[in-house]
Amino acid sequence: MGYYVPEMEPLVDGGKTMVLSHKNLKNTNISDKPLLDDVIIEATWEGDIIWEWICSEHFEEFAFSEEAKNILCRNPNMRPAGGGMGDWMHINSISLLGPNKWYEKGDKRFHPDNIIWSSRQANIVAVTDKTSGELV
Repeated sequence: MGYYVPEMEPLVDGGKTMVLSHKNLKNTNISDKPLLDDVIIEATWEGDIIWEWICSEHFEEFAFSEEAKNILCRNPNMRPAGGGMGDWMHINSISLLGPNKWYEKGDKRFHPDNIIWSSRQANIVAVTDKTSGELV
């Protein structure tokens, strides 16, 4: 399966694929409870993982208030799946930005390779710089 980005030629016999997935892990900077963490993976046509972004590794970049951090620590949106996991961000969609007028006008945050995504739990839309992995 290829990946379609507006104004880019879709591929049916090669290219790369972006996948939104989950990883079960612990990150005590967020909570002492097990987390169902969001992960973005880029794979080659052959299935080799060539890039991975793990949401919890960027926790401090979100600049949550101390009150929000305290709430997340006590209850990171616990779900019964997998024996009880905290679905703390719940990213529901991702997309490569692709060609766009903002980048063409000089705004480097909107580089066509960057990834835009939305989080249901944090109620945010964010852009991740594909090169650095940082939120821009």
